[in-house]
Amino acid sequence: MALRGCQDAAARLLESDGIEATCDLYGAMTNTDSKEMLAVQKSYLSQVVQAAIDAKHDNIISGDGEADTLPEIKGNNTNSTHAPAHESNMLYDGIMVSPIVPAVIGPLLDEAVEAGIAVVTYETDAPDSKRAAYVGTNNTFMGMQLARVLKQLRPEGGSFATLWAPVGDSFVQRTEGFRFELLNNSDPDVAWEEVPNSPAPVTKLKDAMEQLNSWANNTLHPPTAIAVLINPLFDAPHYEALVNRYRHLNITWIGIGDTERQMDLLDRNYVHGLLGHLPFDMGLTSVENMMNVIQGRPIEQEYKPTNVVSHIQIPVVLPELVVDHNRVGKLAIIGYIFFAFTGLTSLVLGSWVWYFRNTRVVKASQPIFLLMVAIGVFIMSSGVVPLGLDDSHGDSVAHHVAICMSPLWLVCIGFSVAFAALFSKTRRVNQIFKAGSAITRIKIKTHHVMLQCLGLLGANVLVLSLWTALDPLTYTRADDPGTDGWNRVLSTSGTCQSNQLAPYLVPLVLVNLTCLGIANWQAYEARFIQSEFSEAKYIGITCVSMMQTALIGIPILIVAHDHPEALYLIIVCMIFVVSMAILLLIFIPKMVLMDNYARHSTRTQGRMIQQVIRDQAQQSSALSKKKSQEPSCFSGLDTAAETGMGTESSYSHEIGTTRRLAVYGHMPQPTNGIIEENA
Repeated sequence: MALRGCQDAAARLLESDGIEATCDLYGAMTNTDSKEMLAVQKSYLSQVVQAAIDAKHDNIISGDGEADTLPEIKGNNTNSTHAPAHESNMLYDGIMVSPIVPAVIGPLLDEAVEAGIAVVTYETDAPDSKRAAYVGTNNTFMGMQLARVLKQLRPEGGSFATLWAPVGDSFVQRTEGFRFELLNNSDPDVAWEEVPNSPAPVTKLKDAMEQLNSWANNTLHPPTAIAVLINPLFDAPHYEALVNRYRHLNITWIGIGDTERQMDLLDRNYVHGLLGHLPFDMGLTSVENMMNVIQGRPIEQEYKPTNVVSHIQIPVVLPELVVDHNRVGKLAIIGYIFFAFTGLTSLVLGSWVWYFRNTRVVKASQPIFLLMVAIGVFIMSSGVVPLGLDDSHGDSVAHHVAICMSPLWLVCIGFSVAFAALFSKTRRVNQIFKAGSAITRIKIKTHHVMLQCLGLLGANVLVLSLWTALDPLTYTRADDPGTDGWNRVLSTSGTCQSNQLAPYLVPLVLVNLTCLGIANWQAYEARFIQSEFSEAKYIGITCVSMMQTALIGIPILIVAHDHPEALYLIIVCMIFVVSMAILLLIFIPKMVLMDNYARHSTRTQGRMIQQVIRDQAQQSSALSKKKSQEPSCFSGLDTAAETGMGTESSYSHEIGTTRRLAVYGHMPQPTNGIIEENA
């Protein structure tokens, strides 16, 4: 076939450039004895080089080692191990040769180049020589492709043995590529193992047949597949008898080469898969490179790889294939457990707030906002439920939209409810204490603050409504890259997709980041207010916890975006951590504080609350004095500042019905400020 490629190139030269050239096949061999093959190639190549030096003629020589080209040589016997000698009166302008042992043949190629002969190697290279170019198959790639042919034929895996001939680097590279593909690049669920004494190097057909019999008779480690990387084995007279002898073992036979003999064996089920070269392409490209050298033109590629072609038997009934749809499956149970735990905690804490809503500590903490926090966390944590759904639960468009949009609705609304309540609650406290220090009269009602909270909720609802109506995220399943040997899809993945994410996602993120930022700022402003009135410290700790969760979780989300199971677990865990952080850090300190107050009588609790207010007033006055560097006063702090839920009750029962507490500082003219709530 390489000779035919050479001849085709010669015909093109004659037609296009008027250059007359002929191609001679030289040095074909059919033996597997490496020493004899090397001796034959070295002897004939030496004669060719010497003849090229001594004589002058316009011919191109092709040194092909493929047995299938032997019938094209006039007067040659395909069973002989030596090709006919060349005609000594011929000068060769170019040589294409496949060196068996590059270290030995390389110096001869250097002599040819020095004699003015263009040298191109094919199939086997001599990279350290002065050859002009190398045209041939990447043998490591070829071995890997042969392994993939085996994977097609035996997708369930098994054991394998490899037979090869140590007659050149090409066989070593093929063997390494074949073994690497099976042992390292196979599916983790499909096991391949190599039988003992494999790979087995053989140099004679007799040794090869004995090794094959040894493997087949090994009852402890019988091979399910045998790879034959030496072409002449298929021409052995006893090969067919050996295959018939062990057909009951269901051994898969594969090999390198696609000669007429090998294709006949494939037709008759004596071999099940073959991987062949493209020698015609090798011959054609080699001649083109040689002519570039002869005519002084540059060679575009010093190494020109050629393709390979596979020949396999395609069964009528293909092996069963289980497609991996990458569904969450039973992992959804983890999400349901997390939601059950978080939801139950929210209900318990919300019930606790309602039950103790009239106590001094809970009333000072503004019960309605605490209830909103519990409700918001409950809604946010419920977002893990639709995250565990996929297209196996329904095929309608509405279902596919609900799978993707409902988690966004639940998480965003729940988050904004919880943090809007926190920032509204803290802002209300800040307004009261700041008004007291400014000696003003201020009336702060619950519904005034609720309007701010509803504004943030409305912004979330508006963005989500537009997104859902105009371009909703829709659950879409697509085939993953990669197919099996029969071009069947191996896996699919379901993802939420939208035509345009940015116009909706960016405003949604900004709204919730704004809510989070305001909550943090109000907490910072209230950092000196006692915990009876404000949760500033715990809001800060909550935000730090959320930041840590985001810093750890978001990079992992990016890495795991192609793995639905891992992606689901990460998102569920992040929602769980954030939800529990909000609940525990906001409510547990209140419960501890209430337990401390519950140990005292109602009268004592009132005095404790008043003392907290006095301490807070002194602290605020000190901070104000330090800031202005002038005498100041913090006076007139109403003890009813924190009645919560808009009721008429107050903490000033012990002082009288005027609901006033005057705290005087050092001012030129003492005055008092009064704060009224719900008056």
